[in-house]
Amino acid sequence: MELLPKRIALPAALLAFALIGAGVAYALTSSDFEPRATAWQSSTCDEALLKSKSSAANNQKIAICYALAKVQEHDGSIASLQSAVAALQANQMPRSTAFTFLNEKLLQPTAVSPVFDARGYTHATFSTQCPREAVTFGLEYSADGTTWLKQEVLYCEEQRHYELAGRYYRVAARRSEAREPGECEYEYRYPGERICVRVIPGPLRFPEPDQTVIAEFTN
Repeated sequence: MELLPKRIALPAALLAFALIGAGVAYALTSSDFEPRATAWQSSTCDEALLKSKSSAANNQKIAICYALAKVQEHDGSIASLQSAVAALQANQMPRSTAFTFLNEKLLQPTAVSPVFDARGYTHATFSTQCPREAVTFGLEYSADGTTWLKQEVLYCEEQRHYELAGRYYRVAARRSEAREPGECEYEYRYPGERICVRVIPGPLRFPEPDQTVIAEFTN
């Protein structure tokens, strides 16, 4: 392969190095040009330019002004679309979600669960876990979170599917007051004969039952 003469090869190498360096140093973006482009547009793109005499120079300026105006319109449209997409993503409901209403011992005769906002959902499957006959659960719904109506009564170890009747849901638990067999208090009235005067109530069968109510909401 024939080599370039030294007087040509050296300047060519320097030029190539300069071009490579320029490519690295001047990796510019549109934001770098925006301030001067905006300033030029403000001073040039006006009604006087539109009414000016047609010439190559004026027509070139008008073409540039048109392109800049279109870019601004597109930027505005893109920003509006991005805002709309962000709003849709923020308001989009998942296809399903699980919510735990109760998962604790029922220490008091009654208890009310936290409220779930079921906006966007249409159906729910409720599952209960507790000792049989220990607790009953009132499934309640509300349109405004203030006035509550009862939709159904759930019992232990059940799973039921419902169509939602309101936006807000909660569960009201009630402990069973069933007691163990009590003892009889006797009274002797005759020799060799005793009569049960009254029954002393035995302890609650389920004094502090474990209870769990979980619902899966779907749309």
